[in-house]
Amino acid sequence: MDAEYPLDRSGQQSLDFHAVLTHIASSVMVIATCSEGVDHTITATTFTPVSFSPPLALICVRIGSQFETAVRNARAWSVSVLREADVAIAERSSARSRTKTDHLDGIPHSRCRPGNVPVLDSALVGMTFRTTAEYAAGDHMIVLGHLVELHLPSDRDFPLLRFHQTYSVIDRSAP
Repeated sequence: MDAEYPLDRSGQQSLDFHAVLTHIASSVMVIATCSEGVDHTITATTFTPVSFSPPLALICVRIGSQFETAVRNARAWSVSVLREADVAIAERSSARSRTKTDHLDGIPHSRCRPGNVPVLDSALVGMTFRTTAEYAAGDHMIVLGHLVELHLPSDRDFPLLRFHQTYSVIDRSAP
C-alpha cells in the first residue's frame, strides 16, 4: 500500500475510507420498513448475510436518521434487490427531499409479513426480516434480522450495481 494512516480524529481518515469504499462494486437495493402505517425506504449497497442456519442478515443504518427511528420502531424490514432498469427507484429512494409519506407512491409493491413491510414488485429478489438485535457502531446502527420470507422471480435478470458513486450494469459483451 502507498500510505498507512494511524487512527486520527480529524475526519480525514473517514473521508478517505468512504472514498476507498466507492471502489467496491455492489448490488443496489431498497431497504424498506413500515412504522405506524408509514413506509420508509433507503437505498443501500450493503447487506450482509450472517448465517444460513438460522437464516440471519444485517443492515446498517445511520443513527439519527428517520429510517433508523422507523426500523427500530417497526422491528421488521425488507430488502428489494434492484434490477438494471430500476435506476429511477434507486435515486428516488435515496433522495433526502422526500416527504415522510411519499416513499413508495407510484412504485408497485406488495405487503409482506412480518409487520406489513413493503417489497418492491420489480425486485430481482425480495426478502423480509424480523429484527432480532441492534448494535450501535460508530455513526451507524447494525440491525440484525431473521429471515421470514423470500420472494424469488421466475425470470433471470441482472442487478443494478453501484461503482465509483455511479449506477452501472453488467457488460454482457465481455467474455
